[in-house]
Amino acid sequence: MTLRHALNRLTLTSAAALMAISAHAADLSPPAGGYKDAPVYEVPTWAGFYVGANIGYGQDSNSVQNADGSFIGAQAGYNFQSGPLVFGAEADLQGAAGTFSNFSGAAYGVNDFGTIRGRAGYAFDRFLVYGTGGVAFGDIDVPAAGSNKSLTGYSAGGGVEFKIAPAWSLKAEYQYVDLGNATVGHTTTDVAFDTFRLGVNWHIGGLN
Repeated sequence: MTLRHALNRLTLTSAAALMAISAHAADLSPPAGGYKDAPVYEVPTWAGFYVGANIGYGQDSNSVQNADGSFIGAQAGYNFQSGPLVFGAEADLQGAAGTFSNFSGAAYGVNDFGTIRGRAGYAFDRFLVYGTGGVAFGDIDVPAAGSNKSLTGYSAGGGVEFKIAPAWSLKAEYQYVDLGNATVGHTTTDVAFDTFRLGVNWHIGGLN
C-alpha cells in the first residue's frame, strides 16, 4: 500500500468516526424546550402594613390583689425591613371579656385598654423575634368610689411571630402594662398588669 493510499484511508476513517460521534451527541441532547429550572426559594419579607386580631389573658402585677381575667382585641401596624432587621410601629385596642371587666379581687376593673408602640426585631427566615414598648392607655372602673377613670401610662414586652403563608402570620406576645395610679379617697391603687396574648396578622400585599 502506497503512502498516498494510506493517507486517503486514514482520512475517510476519521471522517466516519466524527460523523458517528456527532450523531451520538445529537441523541443525548435535551428535548425541545430544555430542562425546567429548579424552583427558586424566596425569603419571606416582613415589610409593609398588617392588621390582625388577638385573644389574651391579664393578671394584676400586685400579687396581694391576685386578680386576673381575659380580653380580646385587634392590632394594626407597619414594618420596615433591612436585611434581617425589622422595625416599625403597632397600635392595639383590647376589650375586657369575662372576669377581666371586674378584675376579680382587685380594687378596680378594666373596661378596655390599648397601646401605641414601637417594635424592633430580628428575622430568622419565617420567624421574627422582637421587642416592643410605648404608650398605654385604659378605661377602668373603681367600684369602691362608684367612678370611672381614664388613665395613661406605658407598656413594654416582646414576642415571636411566624409566617404560616406569604400573607399570614401567627404571634405570641407578652406585655407589661402600667396605667399609673388611681386614687380613691385616701387610697391610691397602682393599675398595672401582665398580659399574654396569641394573635394572627394579615400582611396586606404580602407576596413573598
